[in-house]
Amino acid sequence: MGSTQAVHGQGQLAHVLVVDPLDLVHDLVELDELLLASQLDDVRWRPVPSGLNRHDGHAGLGDIREPLAGHALRNNVRVRGGRLTRLEMFSAPVGDDDVAQFAALHPSATILHRWHTALVTATAGANSVRVRTGGTCHRHIEDEAVLFELTGAAEVRALLDRIAIDEPSSGEHCLCCGDPSIEITDGANRIAVTLGMHHGRRLRWPGGWPGDGELTGAAATAVCRWLADHGHPESLHQLEDPARIAEGKRRLLARYRALVPLNVAAGLTTVDSYDEARIAMDRLQEAPARAELLVRLLGAHAWPWSDGPGDLDRLVGETLNGFPVAEVHGALSQVVSDLEGRAGVARWLYDYQERWKELPRAQLDPLVAATAPWALGHCQRQNRVYAIACLLGIGGTPARDALRLLLAGAIQPWALPPDAPWALGGGIRVPETLPQRGSDRAYAGWVLARLGDRESAPAIGALAATATPADARVLAEAMTLLEAPAK
Repeated sequence: MGSTQAVHGQGQLAHVLVVDPLDLVHDLVELDELLLASQLDDVRWRPVPSGLNRHDGHAGLGDIREPLAGHALRNNVRVRGGRLTRLEMFSAPVGDDDVAQFAALHPSATILHRWHTALVTATAGANSVRVRTGGTCHRHIEDEAVLFELTGAAEVRALLDRIAIDEPSSGEHCLCCGDPSIEITDGANRIAVTLGMHHGRRLRWPGGWPGDGELTGAAATAVCRWLADHGHPESLHQLEDPARIAEGKRRLLARYRALVPLNVAAGLTTVDSYDEARIAMDRLQEAPARAELLVRLLGAHAWPWSDGPGDLDRLVGETLNGFPVAEVHGALSQVVSDLEGRAGVARWLYDYQERWKELPRAQLDPLVAATAPWALGHCQRQNRVYAIACLLGIGGTPARDALRLLLAGAIQPWALPPDAPWALGGGIRVPETLPQRGSDRAYAGWVLARLGDRESAPAIGALAATATPADARVLAEAMTLLEAPAK
């Protein structure tokens, strides 16, 4: 088996870590499921082994999948036998002729190769399209609303005809739940497929596709205009105009040039590729007070913290994470007093990586006092929600003080500055530590209750008196927490 390593448990192969080449598959007659997390090329198909019931071949996935996954699964992929029932190989670089050849060998198997074809197959016989609020995960059905519904097989076909997937760009996923969701149903009102819209340019089909399907430019426009034509233009507004994105990135690059030393700025003329971003980052690492500089660069834009503007922004965070911990921690305290420094510190503390956990309380509390009110008023709600969730974990007086201000309505989201880089739109991902539906103020009351802040009870009660149904549930839980006997 060469470099292959296997772990067996209960008579079954539990995990293969490295497989190259794949000839050993011939002997795995007890294998129940095979997922190929790599590239497939020079494929010459044979029938599959009798013990293989399911075979997934996803190209370009970097994670380890069970029970069989590997790195550099190239050369020949040969499988034989006769019991295959399902083959998934979305985005695998295998030609349609090869897939047809394999399908002919296994006429009873479900072969999933092309993204759009899989969608059409799954919706065969559907005669209704229903669009609702909310996403495809972390759902609170009682808060969802049907936006519009179209009946007839022709309406289903009209929607499917608008969808075209850029397969090489598909398979990744953002962290949000999506909004709205498109439900395609049959005559008995059974949902055949639910597609979540993400940022006006991606569709997510849980259980159907291995990741988000990236719409082609024309398809993204067509689907978003279809939603807008039925009274819901939000996705069309979120669909990023390439020229506007380019302008936002140009402004960000100009801001970077203003912040860095002149000798470094000379190399920041354009950053149009990952390689150019990597070269620019190498120069930035040579600058004096490099950690302080990179913290400021983290705060140089008002985009969502988890979805920044391009490779250079991503490399800023990655490079900073590679610095010695003491150097980074010292930089946080040095820069927190100026605007971009405070924004960078807030992003470092409160984004989804929760790096605040690295800091000792003596250093953390002053940073929270300086950044929490600003973060709770961020123009991007995703960032505000991340900050609220982190403050639940942080606790302490500065966190409670900032949350009380938010609960009282003293902190309001600030508008995106007109000269700031444009920010991406889209639904948000609510951390699992918070209720999945609620306003910022309701979240603040709920977190304060979780922190045992009984002094907030009157403000929570006052907000509950005029709350929406979703907020009322969150605030009712908060009051229940506060009314419970102290432990």
